[in-house]
Amino acid sequence: MRALVFDLKQVSRYLLDAEVRRAARQRVMDRITADTEVVVAHSLGSVVAYEALCALPEHPVRALVTGSVTGCATRSSTTGRMPTMSPPI
Repeated sequence: MRALVFDLKQVSRYLLDAEVRRAARQRVMDRITADTEVVVAHSLGSVVAYEALCALPEHPVRALVTGSVTGCATRSSTTGRMPTMSPPI
């Protein structure tokens, strides 16, 4: 139960605190280089990675591998669109 409460607090902070959201996305964006082809993320990290890729329209990433249900969010909260994965795999 304690772990569930901790997880919900993290999600709540990410969704409600713009600075936490900005900092989390920036940490991901800072690690995506011209050589990055695959991003692997799980749980809340899947949402952060997804939104970070949406904020980088020219990213080199060919695949975003997630361990959570990111399909619920059809658009990024930052750009309002899906991340581009080119070429599609």
